[in-house]
Amino acid sequence: MQVSTDKTVFLADDDEINNYLSRAVLEEFLPAERVFEFVSPSQVLLEAGKICPGRPEEAFLFFIDINMPEFNGWELINRLKAIPCFDFSGKDSIYILSSSINPADQEKANRESAIRGFLEKPLSIKTVSDVFSRMEQAGNSVT
Repeated sequence: MQVSTDKTVFLADDDEINNYLSRAVLEEFLPAERVFEFVSPSQVLLEAGKICPGRPEEAFLFFIDINMPEFNGWELINRLKAIPCFDFSGKDSIYILSSSINPADQEKANRESAIRGFLEKPLSIKTVSDVFSRMEQAGNSVT
């Protein structure tokens, strides 16, 4: 069920088992070389920063765990928003991943315009399918 070759996903979660499970689901929709997983927020920033020179046209999706060591997902989101080549009000997307649905975190995510959704982990086929469907409806091609 490969859906997209014009999207790249960055999966940021310090839980390697969750990364493994989420990657397996994402690879139902994307080629393996389009899914990157990171256990450290600083790794995400390092790799995201490398994209800017000569940035390809594809959309970037970030699935970010809130609770990580080093610095949390909220701080990672703030730092990603400061990287000039990402357009989080347009074709690029951030989704929060959480193992517990904390109402305060959900409210914070709803107030943040760069965040497109708050998802329970691990990712499921239905959840990812819904994400891609919403992107398609918004005009962001998934083929």
